[in-house]
Amino acid sequence: MYARHVLASLLADWPAETALSEEALELSGASHMAYILDMLMQLEEKPFWEKILQRVLKGCSQSMLCSLSLTACQFMEEPGTAVQDKVHIPGAIYLSVKFDPRCYTEEGCDELIISSSSDFLQDVHNFSGSPQKWSDLEIPGDTLYYRFMSDMSNTEWGYKFTVTGGHRGRFQTGFEILKQMLADDQVLSHLPLADIWEWQVGVACRQTGSQRLKAIHLLLRLLQCQSQTACELTLLRPLWQLFMSMENSLSQDPTSITVLLPLHRALTELFFIAEARAI
Repeated sequence: MYARHVLASLLADWPAETALSEEALELSGASHMAYILDMLMQLEEKPFWEKILQRVLKGCSQSMLCSLSLTACQFMEEPGTAVQDKVHIPGAIYLSVKFDPRCYTEEGCDELIISSSSDFLQDVHNFSGSPQKWSDLEIPGDTLYYRFMSDMSNTEWGYKFTVTGGHRGRFQTGFEILKQMLADDQVLSHLPLADIWEWQVGVACRQTGSQRLKAIHLLLRLLQCQSQTACELTLLRPLWQLFMSMENSLSQDPTSITVLLPLHRALTELFFIAEARAI
């Protein structure tokens, strides 16, 4: 936490003309800047965080800008869940473990052990006995290990749990980074726009609700860029199918809604601009 605050102060006061190289910031890779920005977003007020982001974008090298934009796309993907003797969810900064309310084992004899290390020495949690003794928990990092030991005598219901990767609002971090990058014409010229376009189409197809709307907002911005080769319009087919299904529903019952839903409006604008672009 102390290191994050020091870095926030450093970037806030860094001369705008100074290049923020990986070496200067002691990063092991350009993509790590995105993870630092994500940490800072959880700690600082948004106006201060945006000031840091603007300073970062002004000082980034071209390679760091490319890496930062693609990592921001990655941030906008939601992780899945997994259950096995070793649970690994890439990119997670913590793992959330939720137990089934029926969990019940013979107390003191049948025990589940969960740890963040393969030698079961770090962040160790032991569970055994009645359902009241199985409390949900969080494990730091992107990997957890679990082991079940039993004396094979009396049996109860057993155990079951689900693991979800946590990123503490990482989607929003990715969106804010990309929105700022795409709004800056000087930064824009250094970005791998075709890759960002392809990634954001995928995000818009897989996400729902407000997250899908935000991805479409970025697609609209990309369509409005000057580059004539960055956006492969055929990738929009799944979104076109979604749009047509909404259009068909509306035509079958015109009185069902009097105002277009936000998603419908966003897709209407997206395909209006895409059509003009294609022509």
